[in-house]
Amino acid sequence: MRFWILFFAFFFVTSGVTAGEKKLRVYLDTKQFYAPGLGHLLEVNLQFSASTLYYKGHSGGLIADLAVFLTIEQNGIIVKEDAHRLESPLMKDSIIEDFFDLKRFVLEPGEYVLKLEIRDLLSEYEPVKGSSKINIIDVSERTVISNLQIAEVAIPGKETSMFYKSGYEIIPKITNYFPPQLERIPYYIEIYNTNLLNTPQFGVKQAIIDAETDEELEDYTTFYRLTSAEVVPVLKQVDISTLPTGNYYLQLTLLAQDMSEIHKEAYVFERYKEIEIEFDENTTVLDPAFAESCGLDSAKYYLGSLIPISTPEVSRRILTLLKNGENNECALLLQSFWKATSGAKAYEDWLKYKAQVQMVERLYATNFQDGYETDRGRVYLQYGNPSATIVREASASEYPYEIWQYYKIGRFSNKRFIFYNTDLIGNNYRLLHSDMVGEIKNQNWSRALNVRNSTNGDVDNGNGGVEDHWGGNSNTLFKNN
Repeated sequence: MRFWILFFAFFFVTSGVTAGEKKLRVYLDTKQFYAPGLGHLLEVNLQFSASTLYYKGHSGGLIADLAVFLTIEQNGIIVKEDAHRLESPLMKDSIIEDFFDLKRFVLEPGEYVLKLEIRDLLSEYEPVKGSSKINIIDVSERTVISNLQIAEVAIPGKETSMFYKSGYEIIPKITNYFPPQLERIPYYIEIYNTNLLNTPQFGVKQAIIDAETDEELEDYTTFYRLTSAEVVPVLKQVDISTLPTGNYYLQLTLLAQDMSEIHKEAYVFERYKEIEIEFDENTTVLDPAFAESCGLDSAKYYLGSLIPISTPEVSRRILTLLKNGENNECALLLQSFWKATSGAKAYEDWLKYKAQVQMVERLYATNFQDGYETDRGRVYLQYGNPSATIVREASASEYPYEIWQYYKIGRFSNKRFIFYNTDLIGNNYRLLHSDMVGEIKNQNWSRALNVRNSTNGDVDNGNGGVEDHWGGNSNTLFKNN
């Protein structure tokens, strides 16, 4: 089971990258299953980052057009290959979404090399290429659990769908990140050869293991019974609505009727959960390490720095304490926040975050705002280091600006932020526009940035009222980066 990302980075382009070039990104995952009478199946799942493709008009919308080449080699000899043309679903109303592709190959047990090449047929740029080693394990006479297939969507389906399995259409979830809005992990497995156990039933233990401590979280452990057969398909879901932030394993253990363990299969995932903090200053004791790390004189500053990563409820609590509380109380709430969100790693995670706060202070603080209070500081602390940045400190006609691009923010792909400085001097960059959910949306951001070269415009003006002028390329950079 492998998960890797292919992306068209600068160093793959022999002729250099221009500002308008898109960097095609494709996510790939492989799963192994077994079908009696047919053999061992390798499933190759692809997820295309929609914002990195080119489109053409078609039937009232837009479609992307791709060529996909897959080869499987063993000892340098091609044993399986597939080449197909793939059109995206019709994108309407300027809304583009990631889409998927799936191919299955029947393979004998052994070691192989999977090679992938993807070409955007609407682009003149070189194709994306990648390869990975694959080991097909013989399960024909073993009682085992297949790879876990995590579902983005699982609904009753028809056999004509490429995503059909055991009565369901299962769209794979390739990324292993689960933000707060995803409260369940739907999974599909197949259990093979339990008929060899010579018992009418068998069991499965479903557990979540903390990847840092290797401890089983007992509140999430369940058992279920199934009837023995040559192949037993299972579609279930795990409730993670109360699971705190962290890295985990979803582990399934195959149990014989006497509860002895036969086989284990695990899925690694990352969870982010906004946690409401229970805080009682009358019972909480301040850890000397926390007190020393923030310094009581700086406790209010560091408590305020938590606002970019806090829920609205926690932010209100912080603001109230900053206004009316004492330094000691602020240090206690700071400690409580990290113990609630990081558990045993509270102090370690706090020191890592403190280093980020200090860096943001150095880079983005102004004469009247601390670094974490600025828009750039808040975005950096909330979403992390951007994948790519464009900085224009001087322009013939535009205010100074920065464009930050994030290849992935949770389940979102290719999100961008544009900051601008209307003061022209100093460090006071404000967020002008972003296509990230929950952030400022300003459809006339280009006109605001180019106000000296803008007419009043109207909603039918696709350029926001901005007149063509030398040096004004922010619109192109934002849309095509």
